[in-house]
Amino acid sequence: MQTKNNFSEETRFWMLEDNQWECWGCGQNHADCLHHIEGRGREEGCERSIYNAAPLGNHQCHLPRHGHWMTADGRAYLRNKTRARLEALGYQPTSLDKQYLLKYKYD
Repeated sequence: MQTKNNFSEETRFWMLEDNQWECWGCGQNHADCLHHIEGRGREEGCERSIYNAAPLGNHQCHLPRHGHWMTADGRAYLRNKTRARLEALGYQPTSLDKQYLLKYKYD
C-alpha cells in the first residue's frame, strides 16, 4: 500500500538528497527520510509544502521518536530547522508554501 501525500522529488532534492544529510534528531550524517512536521494532511492540501519536511534518520531518530516529533515542542523545533535551512539555501516560497505558512501560523 502506498502512503498518501508523499513529498515531491523537488522537495526531496531541496531537503534531503542533494542538499541535506544531517539528521535533525541527532545531528549525525544519516538522514534518509523526510518527516511530515504537521502530518500528511489531504493529498491536495498545503501539507505537501516543503516547509512541512524535516530530514531524519528513519530507523535511528524518526520511528523511535515519532511521538516526540508530533508534540508541540517537537514540531516547533523541526519547523524552525526547516525554515532556517530553506532561508540559508535561498529558497523562494511558492503559493502552496505560503498557504502552509499561514495555516500553521509561521511569523
